[in-house]
Amino acid sequence: MKNKKNISINDFSSHIFWDVDKSMLDMECNNRFLIQRVLEYGVMNDWELLKQKYSIADIGYEAMQIKDLDEVSASFIATIADLPLEKFRCYTTKQLNKAHWIS
Repeated sequence: MKNKKNISINDFSSHIFWDVDKSMLDMECNNRFLIQRVLEYGVMNDWELLKQKYSIADIGYEAMQIKDLDEVSASFIATIADLPLEKFRCYTTKQLNKAHWIS
């Protein structure tokens, strides 16, 4: 994953890191975590920063690997990155783990 701009973790909204110490996060090692948090909880500025830091293709690839990405975020990045939703781990995991009350 190639960085496009020198952006730090402190540039992102603090509310997306409510449960972690963001000083312990590395933007290269924890890129998938950051992408998931921005997709699920970020505001428009966070999305713009993410696009400046990583390419849409890189964001899409990493998002495809997240098994618990919510449906709205998965659909959004699948559309933006022109990727089939069926290739996302969260989609295939959901298909395998249906709730017991759904027949």
